Amino acid sequence: MGIVRATVLTSALLVGLTAFVFSPLVRVQTVVWTGRVTLPEARYLAFEAATLGHSLWLLPEKSLEGLLAADPSVFELEFRRHPPHTLEVCIQPRDAVARLANGAVVDPQGRILGGHPVEDLPLLLGDP
Repeated sequence: MGIVRATVLTSALLVGLTAFVFSPLVRVQTVVWTGRVTLPEARYLAFEAATLGHSLWLLPEKSLEGLLAADPSVFELEFRRHPPHTLEVCIQPRDAVARLANGAVVDPQGRILGGHPVEDLPLLLGDP
């Protein structure tokens, strides 16, 4: 009896979760833009056209990042879902904190950033 009850409960949970993910109640109705970066208006419009009306939970983030055409070596994108129907897109510039001997600059996580070298950053030296 316990196995049957667990199976029924699991099935009900899966049906409920599936209904929630595909429900019209959790479709994107609003896109909120935050961050310190401003993009050309055409990129915002293309992004909103691709997201409005789609499930908040099933958005293809990689292809949406491509619509914004924000270089990942310069910008950091974060998608925040606010149920039931708001998607927040935060676009922040990656901050340079140091430069390498070859002139490249790096962020706090050690990622090499695109853009121009910044001379007033500390120089990282080390043995290879």
